Amino acid sequence: MIETIILALWGMGSLMIATHLSMIVVFGHHLRSETWYVLVLFMVSVAGLCSKTLYMFFPVTWLGFLLVFLSPILGYGLYRLDQFIIGKYRKKTIKTPFLLTSADKAQANQKQINLSFIGSTMLVLVAIFEEIVYRGVLLHIVFDPEQMMTSIFMVMILVSWFALIHVWYRWVNVLAKAPLGVVTTLVTLVGGGVIASIITHVTFNYFISLRMKRGV
Repeated sequence: MIETIILALWGMGSLMIATHLSMIVVFGHHLRSETWYVLVLFMVSVAGLCSKTLYMFFPVTWLGFLLVFLSPILGYGLYRLDQFIIGKYRKKTIKTPFLLTSADKAQANQKQINLSFIGSTMLVLVAIFEEIVYRGVLLHIVFDPEQMMTSIFMVMILVSWFALIHVWYRWVNVLAKAPLGVVTTLVTLVGGGVIASIITHVTFNYFISLRMKRGV
């Protein structure tokens, strides 16, 4: 029963964010939905903790401990891959120089202000709670070693859903964020705990926040 509640709650929260956040970022409205997103993540995390439907925070194997130390490197490597994919997309879509009108510049400046509003703290919170929810709670629900084929299929759906919730930042981000979902899932399954995936994701988001502050 608690697992059904967790999945339903997370599904509704994700759909709400996916519906509204793209309009908020593009058209310059207040980013209060980002706070609601973190709240939904927090509620699912608490539900997982209360029901013990959660992977352990710390790893249970020696390889898991090794992954904890390697996780900052993994996070930075995934960030570089993310930027490579997005960079390829930009080169294909921006083929000729063009002049920005004053309205275009104003919209671009407003969008940058909105993205800066999220801030490093919000990105870190999102990373922590996303890992607890996706790799801690939901992965624990869908992965069953005794039903490997079904588990692999469900894990693929979970990783795909994680990538798809980034669609509000354009479709290229679905592809760009997929490696992050795959690696953090594997890190959790191999290590038996979510701390390595949390550090990986926090590192990834930290470098994303630095890029946002530079306005790139």
